[in-house]
Parts: sequence; structure tokens; C-alpha cells
Amino acid sequence: MDTQLSSSFPNRKWYCGYTSRCTVKGERRRQPSLERSPAFLSERLPPPFPLVYYEDIMEWSDPHMGYEHLNIKVGIGYLLFDLLLDSVLEPVSVDKRLDKHNHFAFELHYFISGSGTMIVEHQSFQIEPCSVHLIGPGVYHQIQDNPSSPTTRFNTQFMFSHAKVEDRYSSRIESDEIFQVLSDIRYVQFNDDGGISRFFESIRSELEIPSSGRYTYIQSLFTQMLVRLVRSIRPNTETRNELPNKPVDDLRTRIIDIYFNGYKHHITLDGLASQLNLSVKQTNRILKKYYNTTFKQKLLDTRIEVAKDLLRHKNWSIQRIGEEVGYSTLKSFYEAFVNRTGVSPSRYRKT
Repeated sequence: MDTQLSSSFPNRKWYCGYTSRCTVKGERRRQPSLERSPAFLSERLPPPFPLVYYEDIMEWSDPHMGYEHLNIKVGIGYLLFDLLLDSVLEPVSVDKRLDKHNHFAFELHYFISGSGTMIVEHQSFQIEPCSVHLIGPGVYHQIQDNPSSPTTRFNTQFMFSHAKVEDRYSSRIESDEIFQVLSDIRYVQFNDDGGISRFFESIRSELEIPSSGRYTYIQSLFTQMLVRLVRSIRPNTETRNELPNKPVDDLRTRIIDIYFNGYKHHITLDGLASQLNLSVKQTNRILKKYYNTTFKQKLLDTRIEVAKDLLRHKNWSIQRIGEEVGYSTLKSFYEAFVNRTGVSPSRYRKT
């Protein structure tokens, strides 16, 4: 197998860990990953063993592993974020001293309880309840737990890159601001009121319960957590980004909706065009684009739908209902109703 892999992918970097689980990019928490050739791995590890190469983020692994196999990505403008979950997304205790190590991705810790020391390169930082510690890629760090007050924490990793296709509905300025904040990070610490913890808990809840729309909801939660991180790292910073405005035609639909609320009166296409400050031809184009109908048809549909509701719920005469929706005679209302529904008003009332 190693010969086939080496010949098929001569320039790949292969990753695997000496544990029962191997994450999408190598073991992240339990032990450091090994970067070796397929030949080395096949000699040292009994098959089957997980193999992962970084460039295309592909894996060959146990399908029954935990959450680490999930491919959860979020696009923010031209940035593509990859959430790297561990086998379980739940509070864990640091039950031993972890030697200095680093990761290729950002590592996020939220400490729920306990105390200790976070050593980042040659500096020490206090660990306390509700403290958030974000460690940048490649930064060596170490957690020293206080034996008399062991810590409990949530932790996960994420990375980001430039997306191949930019989300055209996102703001480039906002993407720039997020990129600038995260690109400068080697290590940052701040206290949080539990918001980060709630995001972890909500994501875990969605992972455990196969509800409709859960992937989209997890993406939303992860996006909110990223924004909260950025705001906490750079508090009281005003954005240069302005919320986008709707196209003028989108705003004109509100005028159209209001105008058709006067269905019981004598409303005309010319009158609507005047309200929109457009020509009749332009008004027809907007009606076709947004409502897929003509002025005459939309007016008829509105009047008949209201009339159907009145026939079901009001004990009024048919003539009165016709007048209520804008018809001057019983005959004109009767003909319009039959043409639109295929039945007379009196028969419709009985159904």
C-alpha cells in the first residue's frame, strides 16, 4: 500500500497519531501528530490505520469515530473557516501536566472552573474561571493545572483560508477586519461572561440531536462565536463597514403593496406608475419581475381572495361583499368571481 501511495502522491505530507482516534488533520489534543512517509507508517502501525494528507484534507479513517470527522465550514466574505472538532465536544478536565506543544491551527480554550497557568512561549498567564485563551497557529504553549483546583474547559480548533469563491452577499470590509484581527494573533486572553461556553453547548446540542437544518444552525453558531471572539479581542472598535442597502426596485415593492391595499377603491396602473415615479412600461416590468403578474391580474387576485374570506366568515349578502372588495354591481362581482374560481359566490360559501 505504501508503494502505491508514494507513487500516486509523491509530494504529499501524511499525518497520523499513535492513538485510537486520528483527526482530519492528525491527532490534535492527545498526542502530537507525526509527519512521515507512507512507508514509515506502514512499518510502525498495524493496518488499518488512519491516513490523512493535508493539502486536500482527505481522510481514510474509522467512520464510527467522534465529531472529529465532521467537515464543518463557514464562509465569511472571502474567508473560509474550518471548524476542527475533537472526538467529543464537552467540558474536559486537564488531569495531567501537558508538555509544550503547538498546532497548525488556532486553538480556543474556555475554562469553566479551576485555576492554573497558561505558558505561552516564555510568558505565563493566569487561568481562571470564565477566561478565554486563543492561541495562534505554530505557537508553543503549555497548560499547568493547579492540583488543588483542577480546571474544566471547552476547547476546539479552527483555521481559515481564502475561499475559492467569495460570498457576494458578504462585506469585503468586514472580511478584511476579521482577517486583520486573527492574522495578528499569537496569543490573546480575555474574560467572558459565559457566551463562548453557551456557543459550545449549543453546537454540542445540535450535534447530538439530528434536527432539521442543524448543519446550517451549527454554521450560524460558529459564525457568531467567531464574531464574539473578534469583538472581545478588539473591544470598542467601530467598524468601517456600513450595512448594505437594498436595490431601489426592492424598495418599490413596499409602495406597490401599500397601493394594492386600496383594492376596494378605483386604483389604476397609471396611478401606481405615478406613485412609483416610473413609466407604465417600467411599472409593468417591476410587477412581472417581483410578482410574476400584471396589474389587472394582481388587482383581481387581491379582490377575490378578500371576497373568499368574507364569504367564509361574514354573514353579509353577496352584493355587499362585492361592494366591499371594489365592485360597483353584483353582476361584475359575480362574473369576476366565477372567472377566477370556477364557482359562483353562493356555491363557494356552501363549501
